[in-house]
Amino acid sequence: MPEHSAGRAAAPKKRGNTRQRLIETTLSLLWQYGYGAVGVDRICKDAGVNKGSFYHFFPSKEGLVIAALEHGWQVSREGLYRDAFDPALHPLDRFNQLADLTYAHHQGMRDAAEWKLEQGCPFGNVGAETGADDRRVRDTVRAIYEAEAAFFEQTLRDAVAVQAIRPCDISDTARMMVAWQTGLLTHAKVYNDAGWLRQLVPGWARLLGVEVRRGWFPVPR
Repeated sequence: MPEHSAGRAAAPKKRGNTRQRLIETTLSLLWQYGYGAVGVDRICKDAGVNKGSFYHFFPSKEGLVIAALEHGWQVSREGLYRDAFDPALHPLDRFNQLADLTYAHHQGMRDAAEWKLEQGCPFGNVGAETGADDRRVRDTVRAIYEAEAAFFEQTLRDAVAVQAIRPCDISDTARMMVAWQTGLLTHAKVYNDAGWLRQLVPGWARLLGVEVRRGWFPVPR
């Protein structure tokens, strides 16, 4: 998304489904260059697809961007979020897992010399660029943020149930936690430093009124 965060999109394939190539190429380009800088010509060129094929599948760039964002969220949800928010884990450990996997992913890109290409959060990158004329794109990003928050909400309910945190406004707190995550991803991009993501758990802990140890939620074993 997320990940707000979010798992990395698969590299566009040279063969196979044309529609899927367009989607994967668009997601990668959005991550690298942003919404405004990526046009249909560039997408088609990088995907190895002619414009006729593009318009066969999508009526406009907007339609393709929405499909790409939804695909990106599906990748993050089925990988990063499902792994991190495993119900078998203690609720606070789920947040530890999400923070650790998010940091490892972005640091891994940096180590592979890909940091300047795909960094930050593609959902946040696009959402921050959209204006009144891009309402459908912006609404798609909002829906993804809400889907991310749903994972946080369930975990917060479980944490309250086991008395790991005090009762709170679950919905509001979940959205604040997603906002903190999105903000740190933006800082990591601006400062070109994945180390900002080590502040995920300390920031969440302050929202929850829970102490951390060595940067992590203490979890009973």
